[in-house]
Order: sequence, then C-alpha cells, then structure tokens
Amino acid sequence: MAVPFEKKTANLNNHRAIESEQALIACVLTDNEQIEGVLPIIKPSMFYNSFNSLVWDKIVNLYKSGVPVDLTTIKSQLENTDSPSGTPVSDIITYFDRMTSPSHSIQYAKNIYEKYQLRNLSLLVHQIDKSIGNSNKDTAENLSKIHNKIGDILSIHGDDSFDLDDTIASAI
Repeated sequence: MAVPFEKKTANLNNHRAIESEQALIACVLTDNEQIEGVLPIIKPSMFYNSFNSLVWDKIVNLYKSGVPVDLTTIKSQLENTDSPSGTPVSDIITYFDRMTSPSHSIQYAKNIYEKYQLRNLSLLVHQIDKSIGNSNKDTAENLSKIHNKIGDILSIHGDDSFDLDDTIASAI
C-alpha cells in the first residue's frame, strides 16, 4: 500500500537532513556495495522526509532479497502517489545532484542519524519544559534521556570539530 507524501515544516536542520537523505539514496543507487556499511547506522524511521523513508525501506528490502538496487528496481517498487511530484523516478534522479561520491555514504548516514537524534533531543527538551514544576520524577527521567541522547550524538563524531553548545542550540 502506498504511503502518502507527508509535508512537514522545514527549518535549516531539517533541510540539511533531507539533503543527506537524498545524497545517501543516490550513493547506494550508484554503488550497492555502500548499503552494507550504512545498514547498522540508520533505519527508515530515522528519515525526516516520508518519501525518502519509503524509498530507503524499498532499497533495504530489495538489497536483503538479493536484487540489485537501481532506478529501475526502485521504480518497480513505488507508485506515483508515493512521491511529492507524482513521478518517483523524476524525484529520485534529482538526488544525484546532492551526492559528491558514493564513498561518502557513511558520512551521509551519520548525518541522518545525528539529525534524527537532534529531533528527539528537541522533543525531550520540550517535555522537560512542560514537566518543570509538576513532577520532579518526570523531569529527572527526561534529563536522563537527554544525557543519553547527547552521548549518542557525541558517539558518531570521531573528531574534535563537534561543538556541544551548537548542537544544543540548534535542537532548541
């Protein structure tokens, strides 16, 4: 059954998430060997854009079935109502402009994971804001969850270029 395209309000972080999603899809369509490296990092539910999530799910299912993944096999898995424009392949072809090289697929996957965790962090911050003054237990639990989310975000960066203050500011 077709999943309708879901429009969401996009801010700069969400726009960057969508760009990374599109680049990752282009990477694996260009080089199927990249799929294995990113499977442990992301799941379809981590995608911000519902069409990209659907395409990723189809890519993973084809790959796990041993079917080569390319525009033709993806097209056979999608219906016109799945895509924002009504022409899924036309939408996907534009994704190749986002990709610099298939070898960057791991970095694109990490970007998707990071943006997913930042969206979750933002939700937790709002839950803390609502719980302040009501329940110390709820506030403490949410603070613990935030601590874990920040640890998850920090764990995907292997260099010193990550700035926690910027990450928290962009999540709020």
